[in-house]
Amino acid sequence: MINNTNNPYWICNIGDTTSVDYYEQSVTLVFPPRLIKLTSGEFQVTEIGTFQPILRGNDYILIPRKIAHRIKHLIPNQVNIKDIRIFRRATNQEWLDYSEIIIKKEFLVKDYSKIECQGLQAYCLMKSMLYVSPELKTKLEEDLKEFTTIKAVQGIPILGG
Repeated sequence: MINNTNNPYWICNIGDTTSVDYYEQSVTLVFPPRLIKLTSGEFQVTEIGTFQPILRGNDYILIPRKIAHRIKHLIPNQVNIKDIRIFRRATNQEWLDYSEIIIKKEFLVKDYSKIECQGLQAYCLMKSMLYVSPELKTKLEEDLKEFTTIKAVQGIPILGG
C-alpha cells in the first residue's frame, strides 16, 4: 500500500503497528486490560492488564476525555461521546478519565487508500479504531502532546489471527 499525505491517520498507542511501519521498528507487546461493556454503559475489568490512553474492544473505542471532548467540539455531527466509568470489582478500583467515542463514518480495510480526506473528518475501522483526516490531526496535535504514548500514523493496523 502506498501512503500519501491525504490518507487518514490512525490515532493509536505507541507500540501498535501498521502495515507501513511493520518492518521499520521492533514491536513491544503490551496487554491492555480486558473489558466488558455492561448494559449500564459502564465497563468492567475482567482481566488485568496495562492501561493505555486508548483502549479498544470489538465494538468500542475508549480515549482520554480531554481528547474526546476536543474531537466532539471540532466535529460535532460526526461523533458521539459518552463519559464512562471503568471499574474492577475485585479491588474496588475505578477509572473515570475515559470517554467512549462513537464515530459515524466507517470504512473497510480495502478502501483505506480511496478515502477522501478533505477538511475535518473522523472515520472508524472495524468499530474499534479511530482514524482522522490530516487536517483534524493537525488540530489535535497540541492536545495529543500531553499523552506521550499516543501517536498518529498512516496505514492500517497489522491484523493478526
